[in-house]
Amino acid sequence: MDRKDFLDQCKQELSVAEEDGKKLAAFHLIVLRNAEMLEDISAADFCSAVGVKAGFAAEFTQMKALHRRMREKNVGLVQFDR
Repeated sequence: MDRKDFLDQCKQELSVAEEDGKKLAAFHLIVLRNAEMLEDISAADFCSAVGVKAGFAAEFTQMKALHRRMREKNVGLVQFDR
């Protein structure tokens, strides 16, 4: 998947999450789950591309920092079956 398709998918996920009142949690998960792919994009550029307010840039930065810390401690994410 190319960058534009990825960002469009993120935007769609956030739109659905907003309807459910879970936009911030969805944003955190998107950034945390894809932190390595987002290494070379700034917080401001990502927020603009996915259509969220500039205030989300701090959340972006925090999730990338959390991802680095998890990697240092050898902690990963687990996907649960539904």
